[in-house]
Amino acid sequence: MTATDGTQWGKAAASGDERVFLEGPRARQREFWHAVGICVEFIRGFRTLHFVGQCVTMFGSARLPEDHPYCVLPRQAGRELAGAGFTRGGSCRIRRTSC
Repeated sequence: MTATDGTQWGKAAASGDERVFLEGPRARQREFWHAVGICVEFIRGFRTLHFVGQCVTMFGSARLPEDHPYCVLPRQAGRELAGAGFTRGGSCRIRRTSC
């Protein structure tokens, strides 16, 4: 997209799929196969996680200060889960909660 002063702004579509999705409704058969593809990706993800072993996903916010109770509690929980053998990982901010 172009701003009024001619500069580019916003996020460019990562792939053609996103652009096609935003164009609007398509034929029912094409919509059906698109939904099937999404389901297959979902199942592949769960199958992959099945073989990872014990793991926990924690979501948080980078907008809170480090000493906020919502940051302190996940850090403590992450330490305990890691001690119990669960896999750790995530974004930089989330990873710090389990160190």
